Amino acid sequence: MARTSTAFVAVTLAVILAGCSSPAATTGGTQAGSTPAATTPASDGGGGGSVDCTALSGDNGATYTVGIQFLAQMRSQDTVDMIKNGTVTYDPDVMGGILTKLKALDGHGVLGDPGKDLDVFIAANDKARDILAVSGPVPQSMFDDLATVEGDVGSFIGRQISISAAYSEACP
Repeated sequence: MARTSTAFVAVTLAVILAGCSSPAATTGGTQAGSTPAATTPASDGGGGGSVDCTALSGDNGATYTVGIQFLAQMRSQDTVDMIKNGTVTYDPDVMGGILTKLKALDGHGVLGDPGKDLDVFIAANDKARDILAVSGPVPQSMFDDLATVEGDVGSFIGRQISISAAYSEACP
């Protein structure tokens, strides 16, 4: 069973990464021929301030999308081992930086409250950082703590909707 779930995760990631990559991407994280907006005020006058419209462009977008998937699945030693042995890449510091940039969406809800959803992602990322810092087997209680923060996998992943909607509105 563990081998099946590990293989499933690996195949799923390969598909996600293939879909997120583009030969037209430049090293600056933008598509060739496009010019990203550095920041833009959010359109609904909420309290989050200016949105960094490069927060989800290029590699950051792929890192965010895949990172949320890994956070949702970091409920077993198999997933931790895949990250630690380099089979897949998940860096809680990089993910934390992306989530911090997105916090400007707080109060700019189009389809829900992105601030609340980002708070859950940030808390889960912090728990994942602690899990990845464990040398050796991770105690089940740490996985349980992360699962408590995240809730069920589908709802956790669904939190991306409010964030994506607010980001799309602020960064057309």
